[in-house]
Amino acid sequence: MTKEHVKRLVDYTRRNSNLVLHSVLNAIKELGNPMPNEIEKFLDKKATEEVQKQYELGKITKREIPCKVKEETIDIRTIHRKLDILVQKGWVVHKESRYSVSEKALSDIRIYADIFGSGLHNIACDSIFSGCLEREIKEFVECFGAQIVYTFLEAAFPVDDDSMTSTEKHEFTLTWVKNAIPIEQMFYRFIAHFLYLPKHDDVLMDSKTVRNLTHVFKKIYPEIHRKLLRDRHRFMFGSKSAYILTKNGQSHPWFIDYKEGDMKT
Repeated sequence: MTKEHVKRLVDYTRRNSNLVLHSVLNAIKELGNPMPNEIEKFLDKKATEEVQKQYELGKITKREIPCKVKEETIDIRTIHRKLDILVQKGWVVHKESRYSVSEKALSDIRIYADIFGSGLHNIACDSIFSGCLEREIKEFVECFGAQIVYTFLEAAFPVDDDSMTSTEKHEFTLTWVKNAIPIEQMFYRFIAHFLYLPKHDDVLMDSKTVRNLTHVFKKIYPEIHRKLLRDRHRFMFGSKSAYILTKNGQSHPWFIDYKEGDMKT
């Protein structure tokens, strides 16, 4: 096992540990003043609901559900360890076997990544206009862009916690940013908004719908669209031909301009 492999393993373990810590904290915030066993039940329910959602989306099979639920479940010993850490950080108050969120934790929204991200997304994108593709695409770009920039602004504030090292503060901020931008929720909202368009299959649109939406995007943001196409080409093929050969020898364009049907090189 190389040093790089070990480093990645350590980084993964640390990130996963932070996720569990914040899951316990979010549970306390949701429940108000719970005991550890109440936190465990709450997290078990959340894990089961999340796995069920994965099953409904076709990400896992029915046979995989029990194993996946077990993987997502946080045992009571781990919960107690995380509670001790939260108390030490001053984020949680422990009194008579019950735990509540401290004033310190309530004053920093960055502690609640998923709640912040999901709530901000719902508020920012709740009133996107329907009925005009050009206006809809523009509002999605503004909505998603504004949410991401605002999240970055929140994350840019210094972490006021003397108990954390510089490395821990850096990791805390990066973890928060990753968890505060609900990419999956944003993607499903985008897809669901255009379900009124013909032919859709779960989260995959048909080619005609994608072409129509891409054409509208290009019309509104021609310069951005041109740069994205250029960079996509460079990433995929470098200086190679814009055509790729499939196994049966047929030649296909790497990307089509959905308006003219011309090859972009």
